[in-house]
Amino acid sequence: ATTTTKNATTTTTTTTKATPTTTTTPKSATPFERRATKFQEKYVGRASAKSLAVMRVTCAFILYVFTLSFLTTPLALTAEAPRFMCKPTGVLRLLGTLLPSFFGADALLASATRLAFLEGFTRALLLCVAVGFATPLTAPAAAVSWLIYGGVLRSYNTWRGHSFIAAWWTLVVLALRGGAGDAASVDALLFSSGNATTNVVGNATTNVAAAKAGGIGGLATTKTTTTTKTTTTTEARRRQVLAASERGWTRFMVTLVFANNYFMAGLSKFCASGVAWAAGSNLKAKLLQTSLTQTSFGVYASLGLRRAPSFFWAFLGFCGLYGELAMGLVPFHATSKLLFPAMMWGMHLGIIGLQHIVFVDLLTMIPAWYLWHYVDLFETSSRELYANGPWDWRHVARKVHDTFLGTRLALADVEAAKRRGPTEDHDDDDDDDEEKVGGGPP
Repeated sequence: ATTTTKNATTTTTTTTKATPTTTTTPKSATPFERRATKFQEKYVGRASAKSLAVMRVTCAFILYVFTLSFLTTPLALTAEAPRFMCKPTGVLRLLGTLLPSFFGADALLASATRLAFLEGFTRALLLCVAVGFATPLTAPAAAVSWLIYGGVLRSYNTWRGHSFIAAWWTLVVLALRGGAGDAASVDALLFSSGNATTNVVGNATTNVAAAKAGGIGGLATTKTTTTTKTTTTTEARRRQVLAASERGWTRFMVTLVFANNYFMAGLSKFCASGVAWAAGSNLKAKLLQTSLTQTSFGVYASLGLRRAPSFFWAFLGFCGLYGELAMGLVPFHATSKLLFPAMMWGMHLGIIGLQHIVFVDLLTMIPAWYLWHYVDLFETSSRELYANGPWDWRHVARKVHDTFLGTRLALADVEAAKRRGPTEDHDDDDDDDEEKVGGGPP
């Protein structure tokens, strides 16, 4: 900021340059800090408060749907099951060992009243997270409560696999990192964070008025006030960039969990059967088996396709196995961000028709994953913080287009070189040799 004073009776003129939105690393930063800054600019990016709000609502909604009676068994009814069927595992088994009077097999798991309370308490916490009420407290409590809720169902072997795990890990990351209630929440309405900045600006305005009233003697105060206002604006901008960067790391961690959910599923298939899992005969046998056991919709699409050629089943197996493995590239590769999550969503639609298995959580989370990266552009007051970042879909689409365009141009150059042939190059070489020997024929 530069301050210019024309004479003793005129007011000061202040010119302030725009603060750059790129993250700058101080000269005293360690090599690790410089690499971390470069990694953030290339892969992590920044996230808006609205983006974390969409994440909060999405994970709370998915976990709340899991507790509904039409999807899972009401917890109170599990108390009527024979006790020999109840075999607690994992966290619930550990809690039963440490606190048997609260979580033991004959305490929590055998009491319909306590199970009904646990179910209602979990639902209430998830609703509080969805609306953003007391998020720093309700988010960790909801994550713990839902884990115990799922442990009850897991004790009767009624819920296995990776369903709803990605949504739960999203809630855990938001609970640990914070910032999920800064926008579109009850917390944002009740506890506004703009009071301190408003007071500072108000005090600066009061000082300007006092300087003007002081005449010539108030010029020094005016210069100080101008510097204070500029420093306040720069500090506010720095805090805004820092907060956006912290939210960016939160979202990147959730993306890692989301991609790892598929990568580990594909890796387990690859480790169990190798490339043979993608064989057409293997996948055909699996689909025909599940179409006979999973008859929820009364549609037998797999049986109708049983006479399809083998390459059709091999194609489905290839997409299922290598598509899940390729999801590990999503946090780091531009084309993968646009392509592979959409492919996995299409795979889940195919699983519904061919296997009668509905992944409610992933069918909801994949579109929401695209959405919570796109809502950054709705921040009209600070859009430059997020534009052209690694998760700006328009910027990613341009990069993908430039990559394919560059490949096409390179191939065109190769084809043009082939059409020219080696004759022209050979003649040029002969001319060069003649110039070197004697300057050419006499």
